[in-house]
Amino acid sequence: MRFSAVSHDAPLDESTSVGTEARSWDIFRLLPPPPDNIGKGFWHDASLQLLKISTFFILFLLTLGSAVVAKSSFFLMTSAIGYGGRNMTICTDKIPEAKINTVFISNKHVAKWVWGLYMALCVPELICFIRCFHRTLFRNVKRPSALQFFTVLLVESLHAFGVGMLVFHVLPDLPAETGAMISNALCMVPSVLSIFSRKAAKMTLILIIFDVAAAASQSSGFWAWPVLVPEIRKHVLVICVSLCLISLAWWQNFVHTNSFLPPIRRLGAFANCLSERRSKTYVVVSLWKSGNKILYLRMKFDEIMQRDPFGEKLITITAKNLNSTQINHFLQRMHEFETPPDPRQSKNKVFGSEELEEKPRIPTTKKPWNPDDDEAIDAGEYEKPEKAKKVDPNPVKRNRREVVEEEEEVISAYQVYDDYVELNQFTSPYDALWIALIQIGSVIICYHSSKFACKVMMQRMGFALPIALAVPATVAFLSTTCEQRMKDPCHMTGILTKELFWQCPAESIGMWDFYFWMSPQTWIWLTWLVSQLWVTIHLWTPKHERLARSEKYALNYKKSNYWVVPVRLFILSYYNGAFVDQSLAFNRRRDDKAKIKAEDLELENEESSQTYETIGPGQIPKPPPSVCSVSSSKIESGLIRDVASSADAITKIYACATMWHETPHEMTCMLKSIFRLDEDQCARRNAQKYLKVIDPDYYEFEAHIFFDDAFDLNDYGEPVVNKFVKQLVEKIDEAASAVHQTQMRLKSPKKAITPYGGRISYVLPGKNRLTIHLKDKNKIRHRKRWSQCPQMLSVMMLSMCGH
Repeated sequence: MRFSAVSHDAPLDESTSVGTEARSWDIFRLLPPPPDNIGKGFWHDASLQLLKISTFFILFLLTLGSAVVAKSSFFLMTSAIGYGGRNMTICTDKIPEAKINTVFISNKHVAKWVWGLYMALCVPELICFIRCFHRTLFRNVKRPSALQFFTVLLVESLHAFGVGMLVFHVLPDLPAETGAMISNALCMVPSVLSIFSRKAAKMTLILIIFDVAAAASQSSGFWAWPVLVPEIRKHVLVICVSLCLISLAWWQNFVHTNSFLPPIRRLGAFANCLSERRSKTYVVVSLWKSGNKILYLRMKFDEIMQRDPFGEKLITITAKNLNSTQINHFLQRMHEFETPPDPRQSKNKVFGSEELEEKPRIPTTKKPWNPDDDEAIDAGEYEKPEKAKKVDPNPVKRNRREVVEEEEEVISAYQVYDDYVELNQFTSPYDALWIALIQIGSVIICYHSSKFACKVMMQRMGFALPIALAVPATVAFLSTTCEQRMKDPCHMTGILTKELFWQCPAESIGMWDFYFWMSPQTWIWLTWLVSQLWVTIHLWTPKHERLARSEKYALNYKKSNYWVVPVRLFILSYYNGAFVDQSLAFNRRRDDKAKIKAEDLELENEESSQTYETIGPGQIPKPPPSVCSVSSSKIESGLIRDVASSADAITKIYACATMWHETPHEMTCMLKSIFRLDEDQCARRNAQKYLKVIDPDYYEFEAHIFFDDAFDLNDYGEPVVNKFVKQLVEKIDEAASAVHQTQMRLKSPKKAITPYGGRISYVLPGKNRLTIHLKDKNKIRHRKRWSQCPQMLSVMMLSMCGH
């Protein structure tokens, strides 16, 4: 290291922060002004804490509430499909003369719910297609190989098959409460892969024991559940296959490159390759899955493709076991609806027996209704009695739409038989569409609230806890609702239509009842829930960075080519609309924060030499230098390099500034800021290298100054740098000395001629770059606003070309 003496009589500029002489009895430091703490105090800190706590609870309630609404509305649609071809007990407000009112739900009433479920399943796939297609158009994403593409296509096709079979063929035949419990049994494949993905450590054996217990609990749905719950035996094979195929989609998150088994390590490396090429793959796969799901619909094609499936349909309400008095009361009430009131008569007039005798009973040729008869009761197929009058629809129902060609026959508003009556009404139009939109909106809200909770480091309270409680809360809601429905058939008729409700068990027991917890199905469900919590235990120990992005992209280089590598909060680009809480939990990346290893940091050979020299008065002791100054002097050739090999995890900061005719003080202040950033970055790098500290906030730094109108013409008409550029160059050593508290002189910069003028490149003491771009107004447009365009262009070119 070379030292140069400075004369004590040499004049010093007033802006110099540190004197050339450092005497032990006269040490002076120019400290920065104290921070402005006006307005900060107890109430300021208390309000911040209150705001943070409020945000915790809002995120918790938003995620949990949206998940419960999404699951409840989804099982409401599956229950509506399950009522197809069956009689359903409804509220007695339409025919109060009878104790029980029933309606027959035909396939034409079920078609709208099939389409609603199909929309709920396909909208997430279409969102995935739009996002992946956008990335494919505007980012350089790697193209998958044939093996990678067909592997993803096969796995996603099996996943779509499992979802279609479970949603359209199993859940409609099960109570909604049971369907909600099944959603905790969707981690069979992840639980098995977790056993073999553990890396060798002291606690590996104990963790594997817990993994085996979780896998055994998940498999209880294959052997214990059919034995203890006989009602599901006819679906046991379809349920087992569907649950395994659905859980297959999340295999990539549960294979690790550090596994103790070589095949799992190779599988983990293959999964990492799939992540780099997922955008182009899912442009095709998402559309394929959307079209593939239509093959698993429960109904026939002609029934599905009926005209206006979401419109109003005719439905018949039946009241049976009526005596003549009840039938007469029904006729009297219908007559009141049909006959407009006479203003000359009293409003309180009661129909006498003579008036009832004048209204003869309407004869019928239909046979009495038999509840055990499999024949569908379709109001559109009734023959109109000869003496029946053409009456207008009653006022309590919606005005009837114009009938289509196949319904041109006039239909009576009601039919009267020997011991039962039938009342024809129209269903509410577009109710299935609204329920589907509510479900889709709830799923989107749940996804974005969960993602936001992960970004702002509130994952435990805003994501992990509500996702874990989503199924128990849904089961509690459905069991309590079914219990109330059994007591009161009119329960929730003010919210839902008369022919719409969740399927309930034959003996509905609320979750708060003791017998609910003694049920074998409840115990099996609890084992599923505990095993899912163990498989998703990584949700409680997040390691991601602050304000992490769901799609963060890094550039990988290979020779002259580059491509974008996505680093995601979530493994897959989509979420499952049917089981949004499970898909988000299993899809959340387990190792989402790549550790920057010390051996990955190494300086380029050309910059490993000393980048500055210190100037001191011989043997006079200097003030203690900074961490960066000490460690930088110890760096050997090739020990550290600028570009880390794990580029995906390193934040790169490009500090860009513009200059023109700034004063010396303004230049010094800006250069001090650059040197402080350089010192901080160097300290982080050296701490990670020498002290083996894993810094989660490690970053790389680079500074650019765009100097506007930097040239003048000399006597020969040649461009030369003006006095402001010379002033900036002089202030560089002064700013470095002030920050590092010792007299310093940087290494001579590299100078180059560029198409826009010139460039001066410094290597700062912390081994970071400072580039001064000198703009010639005769070669490029001048003024500072225009300098912002070269700033962005320079940053983008540096990123793409790898410096």
